Amino acid sequence: MKAARIILIFIVTILISSFNAFALTRIFHGIVVARPQSVEQIQGARLRLPQACPVRHVEDSRRSATPKMPTICGCSRLYHEIFGLTPHIQLNEIKTVFLTNQEILFLTPKFSSIIEFWNSEWQKRYPQATLVYIVRHQESVSNVHPVVTQNRNNFSPGTPTGKKQARAMAAFLENIPFDAMIASDSERAYNTLNALWKRQGRKGQLPFDYRLAEISMFPRGAVPTKLALEVFDPRRIFAKYPHLFQNVHLDSLPKFMGEIRDFYSEIEQKATEGAHTVALGTHGTSIAAQLMVLGGIPAEKFLTVKDEIYPGYPNVGISIMAFHPDTRKWELLVFKDNSYLPEKLKHGTTGLIKTKWTKFRYKLVALKRYFEHKLSGKNPHPVHRDYYPRGKYSWWWNVISPTETAVIERHTAFLRRYPDREKLRLQKITNLPILEYSI
Repeated sequence: MKAARIILIFIVTILISSFNAFALTRIFHGIVVARPQSVEQIQGARLRLPQACPVRHVEDSRRSATPKMPTICGCSRLYHEIFGLTPHIQLNEIKTVFLTNQEILFLTPKFSSIIEFWNSEWQKRYPQATLVYIVRHQESVSNVHPVVTQNRNNFSPGTPTGKKQARAMAAFLENIPFDAMIASDSERAYNTLNALWKRQGRKGQLPFDYRLAEISMFPRGAVPTKLALEVFDPRRIFAKYPHLFQNVHLDSLPKFMGEIRDFYSEIEQKATEGAHTVALGTHGTSIAAQLMVLGGIPAEKFLTVKDEIYPGYPNVGISIMAFHPDTRKWELLVFKDNSYLPEKLKHGTTGLIKTKWTKFRYKLVALKRYFEHKLSGKNPHPVHRDYYPRGKYSWWWNVISPTETAVIERHTAFLRRYPDREKLRLQKITNLPILEYSI
């Protein structure tokens, strides 16, 4: 009976969505069909946007949950917002901020690998130091099928290769006596460190902290990947248009780094009580920001660090930071080491057949979660972001799932009305089935 209900809901949803898509496409033909595909086209399109989307609605949309135009136009409204505020973005306005010798020295690891570190006399020389093992998440579906829409998402289960990577990492670190283990609340990072948690036979559930989650550097919405990378290149936006990170679409880099600073302050406080060993499950961009925070590198140098230091951070790559309580200084010991992995796991999912199968597999996972969510009778709530996949899965999936513009408005309105509900959700997220799903 339950299976029949799922099939019936699926068929009805497709039929209704198909009709709505056809009707809306006819009404907004100039917006949907003639979607700009380059910066020049977009800048010209600013003058042709409908009257339903004036600039004043930019501010209104942050205060009200009522959409100012149909959600099918969320992409165009976002374009209008960005280019209405900054109509003269020049692609050549890229300013490089150089690192000082002291900053370069801090970002240079003392050891080339974890094995080399373990075989050294360092720990005997600094017995009071607190060590932090920072693990990037396993390969996730978003790594195989990258779509620049929203980096901080919870629909990001590990691929079959990614799960093997997590198990290999857990076996490698199994004998390290960690005093604390904390992960990001995003599925791809949580499940990675959870493999180590279970491997060590720990009881209860792995703790998580949202401050370890990925930053959202790109706008949420139906923005073509190529265009998003071109228009929202943080080389320009971070340096020249920081106010764009104050709206609902993007995270402020200074705020993001401030949360990381608060997180590490708690580790430093604990370190004064004695040496500790901590494991963190987190994300690539977060790791770059963490190094900057611990090295006292200002936010405006983020792009320099990201371009020169961050590129190529592998899945389940491990970095080790050390805190010296006597000097209250941090030291980078190992950076993005994945040399412990078997060769076949170092490069993730490769090959046309395996890649296509991986993408198809997680479309099924997405559909399964979507219909389970529908049948659960849950009210609209930010938790829906744990169920809706991101990206271009198929034309009908884009139609039946809400656009990110609607998601933001609903999310913002909900938090304003129930400020404690999201906090409670984060506290309970480890109980959600999302963390254990597989097919």
